[in-house]
Amino acid sequence: MVKLGAALKGKFNIGVVNADESANKPLATRFKIEGFPTLKLFVNGEARDYNGGRSADAMKEKLIELSNKLSKGEPTEETPPPPPEPLYDFTTDSLTQLTTQNIDQFISDNTVTLIEF
Repeated sequence: MVKLGAALKGKFNIGVVNADESANKPLATRFKIEGFPTLKLFVNGEARDYNGGRSADAMKEKLIELSNKLSKGEPTEETPPPPPEPLYDFTTDSLTQLTTQNIDQFISDNTVTLIEF
């Protein structure tokens, strides 16, 4: 996520929710998060399960592809999930730490937003 955030800074919103913080537990319920890490893709504010590749390059390609399809009015169906990859180091200024207080604004700021729970 760190690499992805740095590569797409200023183009797409990439955020992280610390689901271990008790104040953020309601977000897991709200967005139907059952396991960690879980990626959610938000398109025009609507949550979708992210089922693309988990490498930074795969996620970048998926976000650009989705954005291009949306700009052309094409369908945006998701692909089957790949096997999970190891957890990431999320300490960077190119990712946004999300909480119950800022997640709605973060989602509405861009047409396409990717959030890991």
